[in-house]
Amino acid sequence: MKKNIITYVSIAVAIICVSLLLKPIFLQDNLYIAVIGPMKGEDSPNGEEMRRGIQLYLDRAKKEKNFLAGKIKLLFFDDEDNSRRAMEIATKVAEDERVILVLGHLSSSPCIAAGAIYKKEGIPSITGSATSEFVTTKNDWYFSILPTSEVQTGFIAHYLKKREKKSVSIIYTDDSYGYDLYTNFIKYSEKLGIEIVKSWKVSNEKDKLDSDLKWAITELRTIKEPGVIFLATGSFEGAKILSMLNYSGTNYSIICPDSFAGKKFLKEIKKYEGESPGCYSNDICVLSPFIADIAGHEGRLFRKDFVNKYYDEPTWIAAMYYDAMHVAMKAMEKAGVSYITNIRDAREKIRKTLKGFLGPDNSVPGLSGNIYFDENGNTNRTLAFGMYSKQKLYPTFVQYQEMDMNLGYTSSNIISDALQSKIIEIGDRRMKISNVIYTNIIINEIKSLNIDESKYNIDFEVSFLSTEDTSGMPALIKFSNSDSIIKLGKPILDLTKDGYTLKTYHVDGTFNIDFDFRKYPFDKQKLFIKFYHPYLQRNSLIFIHDTGEISKQNNKRDINKIVNAINGWKIENIKFYEDIIKYNLPLKVQNSPDLYYAVNYSQCNAEIEITRKHFGLIFQVYAPILLIIVVLFILYFVPYDKFGARITIIMGAMVITALYHLKLNVLIGLKIKYLIYADYAYLALYIFIIIPALISVYVYVKKRVTSVRE
Repeated sequence: MKKNIITYVSIAVAIICVSLLLKPIFLQDNLYIAVIGPMKGEDSPNGEEMRRGIQLYLDRAKKEKNFLAGKIKLLFFDDEDNSRRAMEIATKVAEDERVILVLGHLSSSPCIAAGAIYKKEGIPSITGSATSEFVTTKNDWYFSILPTSEVQTGFIAHYLKKREKKSVSIIYTDDSYGYDLYTNFIKYSEKLGIEIVKSWKVSNEKDKLDSDLKWAITELRTIKEPGVIFLATGSFEGAKILSMLNYSGTNYSIICPDSFAGKKFLKEIKKYEGESPGCYSNDICVLSPFIADIAGHEGRLFRKDFVNKYYDEPTWIAAMYYDAMHVAMKAMEKAGVSYITNIRDAREKIRKTLKGFLGPDNSVPGLSGNIYFDENGNTNRTLAFGMYSKQKLYPTFVQYQEMDMNLGYTSSNIISDALQSKIIEIGDRRMKISNVIYTNIIINEIKSLNIDESKYNIDFEVSFLSTEDTSGMPALIKFSNSDSIIKLGKPILDLTKDGYTLKTYHVDGTFNIDFDFRKYPFDKQKLFIKFYHPYLQRNSLIFIHDTGEISKQNNKRDINKIVNAINGWKIENIKFYEDIIKYNLPLKVQNSPDLYYAVNYSQCNAEIEITRKHFGLIFQVYAPILLIIVVLFILYFVPYDKFGARITIIMGAMVITALYHLKLNVLIGLKIKYLIYADYAYLALYIFIIIPALISVYVYVKKRVTSVRE
């Protein structure tokens, strides 16, 4: 028996030793991902956004205890957004036996140049910013989570058609980015009957750009009706064009691609606008892959985390590379790549897994919708339209959302909506118009607070800024936390100008609230006003808080000027945000009565934070505790042979503690069914009273027993 044990132990030790010796040779614990983009120079703002988005998702994955997150190491490379430099780095990365995946490059030309090397050497790559279809065409190793130029121009052309814009003039650069946008827009404009008044090609080389632009702008100004001006250029050229177009004071209608929604554009336009933010960029329409205000719950959390970490607003580039890192990690998880034994095999597994993200059923949830690829490795995710106001991008009043075919669409109503331009088809996806309404709540008075019934009464004004054809929608809103049905009635303000309507309603209502007294008397309570449209889902209507930049109204009210009629409380803060309210509705499928589908509604929230003026309450709650502690401290100076005196003090302390504890419950209401922090303080106090009582009894009994024996 002893001999067998020695044999088994020897075998186990041998196996452990061999595995430890072989591990450095065959296993690679860390998983290296190369991040390639413009990390220095003029384009570095966009490169920094790439870095931030990727790192933010890794931070989230680590916080969620994702096994792979701690093993992933990022290697950053600067390709200067230059094709030749991109090829040099691609060769270096492909030969690096540690790297299993590439995230980047920023622009299409470097992606195309480097992509040939990635295909030859067999290394999977994901871009979150390049738009040319040639990045992924005939390259099974390159994937893009950003829609191509063809998809972008399809969105732009349909958007102009919806706004009844019948003619367009185009300025485009002679690089691949500008030319792709130009040629694809021409294709869609022919389909939709949009007239191309004139087009100008300008060089993207700085020494030729100025002369080309002067000629183009001079000729543009001679055209009486140029229509909408489509700037199919990069951010550097675009900022210069805007300054030249608006210099004469002419009010052009301008629409731009995603290059105008990044950090680099803001950096460039600030050079021209100086101390007058928005003087050239205000009201231009920009297509962006991500606008946080309409991205839903995940987009709002991303924005919050980004601002908390970097003290800056995220651009679409940060959002796309956040999603790119998410897709990469999901592919690594699904491929079972947690350590590397063979780098070529690991790269191939990841590529095959990425190819498997095909269609909605095999998608990865992104910040603004599900991410999946077509047969070419591209995604047709929903894009957003924004308009600039003082260098900040706000959602426009018309957006497009992907249709959920589970919601009861029929062939007849799809055709009807398509004829009315409510539905568009881009690629293999159908998109439905989603209207945006800007809203704001101005608090006049908090009139009462009923703690016993968990209610409060408030007087406020609610305003809605919308297009004329959607101005009737707000009248049907439902306050989801109101105590009774609230109807808006007639507006106290009704203004219409330039196709937009601003309506303001007065509301005096009672709303329900869930109080949380656990930190009493240091508690802060939140009073909510919540409303949504009960007949229009989020893919048809989105509410957004109006800061005043869009409506041009003074939508702010000083907290100190709000009438506060609730004694003992003060208003600490007010914030507004949109979230999603979800309901499960029965899916009417024959023989399947238990099937449901989720419907989402856009809900606008006003959150009023109130705090107690609690100095007096602190004294009422905690002064008795301190008093009893002092009494108990004195007790220790009373000899044990004074048993009667000790018991009198202890019983007095217990009675006083119980009375004040009862008073505490009366103060906050006897309906509370959970313990508050002060309860724990009193429970601790009971223990401190009981311990000396038990000790006193023990000593007293012991002495009596001893005296009887003697």
